[in-house]
Amino acid sequence: MTTQPTLRSGPVLLAPLRPEDAGRIRLLAGDTAVADTAVLMPHPYPEGAAKRWIAESTAGWAAGWGAVWKIVKIDDDLLVGEVGITMDLENRSAELGYWIGKDYWGNGYATAGARAAVRFGFDEMGVHRIHASCLRRNPGSARVLERVGLRYEGCLREHLFHRGRFEDLLLFGAAKGEAPNHREIRAAGRRGR
Repeated sequence: MTTQPTLRSGPVLLAPLRPEDAGRIRLLAGDTAVADTAVLMPHPYPEGAAKRWIAESTAGWAAGWGAVWKIVKIDDDLLVGEVGITMDLENRSAELGYWIGKDYWGNGYATAGARAAVRFGFDEMGVHRIHASCLRRNPGSARVLERVGLRYEGCLREHLFHRGRFEDLLLFGAAKGEAPNHREIRAAGRRGR
């Protein structure tokens, strides 16, 4: 697959990042609340960082080691966050990551985006295992990971020194044969509403 596809999932589209997205990404990702729960998010968000991230993500797709999409609301084409999977090619595994702008939390956008990325990783990228992590104090993110079929695998206590404090890191994962199939994931999502 040479062109990174656009994916539809519930209320959102996952579309490849474009240079013109940089301003919106910096605005949303620069929010203190987003950076507080997103372990790898720089804060304050530096000028030019979004453009560099977009270039790196585009190169990752071209090199075959990852896919990053902007999460866009279908109803108004507004970028509300990002989701991506980063490959470990040798082990046929991938790490799932995502963030959503604070004003858009609690609307199902992270779940819809993560669900599509997990499905794409297993079905199109040939991944055998997908894993993700979140801070213990971010139960919303833990619920997203469970809703998309990743299972809780443990806690690394005080594993990170993040924003001036030691943080517990919750680990989630699923191998292709363990993850519920797409119909089961969609049914679980409907039951959870």
